[in-house]
Amino acid sequence: MASDLESALVAFLMAQTSVTSLLFNGDQSIFPLRADKDARLPVLVYQRIDTPSIHSKDGDMMLAHPRFQITGWGAKYSDARAVIAAVRAALNAYVPPSFEGVNVAEIIVEDERDHSDPESLEYGRSLDACIWVQE
Repeated sequence: MASDLESALVAFLMAQTSVTSLLFNGDQSIFPLRADKDARLPVLVYQRIDTPSIHSKDGDMMLAHPRFQITGWGAKYSDARAVIAAVRAALNAYVPPSFEGVNVAEIIVEDERDHSDPESLEYGRSLDACIWVQE
């Protein structure tokens, strides 16, 4: 499930013109863990934070809710805010049952926070999204 869900998340975000239109290089500006050193801003960076599974006294229920952190980085604070607002809107508008071929029941955007990088002088805003998946 690990690589399939990440690929599905990226494919979903790349299909959202409301998101890719805000990135410097469109769908080529979505990176795992960190952006390429030569990437032009704004970009998106995603990472899996954790993958809790649901269990019962009868065992594994084959249901998990991985939490992803998605961060928009920009040369301006307004760029980072705008791209994350578009990501939030796209995730909140998700309608089951198909998420790029992965069985996703629901996506819940739970949290947002600001970041800054004093060395590069970049601004960031991230959100956490739990993606409920039938394994």
